[in-house]
Amino acid sequence: MRSPLLPSLLLFGFLVFACDSPHHRTNDADIPDADVPEVDADVPDDGDGSGPAMTEYRLNGGAWAMGSSTVVAPGTHTLGWRSRDLAGNIESEQTTSVTVLKAPMSVSLTSKSATISYGASYVLSGRLTSDGVPQTSMRVVVQYLSAGVWKDTSVSAYTDVNGNYRATIKYSSKHTYRVSFPADAYHLGATSTSIVVTPRAYVGTPKAPTTMSRTKYYTVYGYLKPRHTQGTYPVRIYKWRKTASGSWKSEGYVKAKATNYYSYSKCNTNDQQSSL
Repeated sequence: MRSPLLPSLLLFGFLVFACDSPHHRTNDADIPDADVPEVDADVPDDGDGSGPAMTEYRLNGGAWAMGSSTVVAPGTHTLGWRSRDLAGNIESEQTTSVTVLKAPMSVSLTSKSATISYGASYVLSGRLTSDGVPQTSMRVVVQYLSAGVWKDTSVSAYTDVNGNYRATIKYSSKHTYRVSFPADAYHLGATSTSIVVTPRAYVGTPKAPTTMSRTKYYTVYGYLKPRHTQGTYPVRIYKWRKTASGSWKSEGYVKAKATNYYSYSKCNTNDQQSSL
């Protein structure tokens, strides 16, 4: 007599059993499309035509249990099963080796490379799927490229019911970003394509006297974000003079030297005093 329990294909952490016993029925819709191996076994009979009453299984020599499916960790496992008839007779255990695969994942990134204002935020958005199926309540992490190595940022997000995520970044310098799904016990890791986000430098309005004499020198200064190397001249301060006719005439420019000021730079003309 054929044993009523048949091991089916093992897919991504779920092991599904097919059972043809009227006392232990599996919904055919729950069984994946695959060649299910049939196992022949002698089911004990009490001589009166008693049929099978139940089928039980165990994994890796553990405790016996009943059911039509179970969740197991990825790897190779030994599945054992046996049946009992209505008279209480138990057949010999049968075993087979089954392998659990980790589910493949895919992370899309729909946001594009962009140049943004200094201090502004930028949203990275996309979708997490497995074989086209949206993955819900799964954590993804924003990564940035540093000296050729991808590193995690402190920014992460969880997917919604449609597998979509939104993660907001806010950094003061240019970076290449991507979104990563870290591998876990049941899923393979995955990463998205990368984009480049570039903040514009911020230059404040120069501070200068409202009235200047053509025969004197003055110090003019302003602020620059992000901080630039102290002692360099990253900023030009342009000079314009209003003529008697009311028009403006360019008087060239002077370079402003950067000094550290809090978390940014103060640029001034101390060593290149400005005159008209």
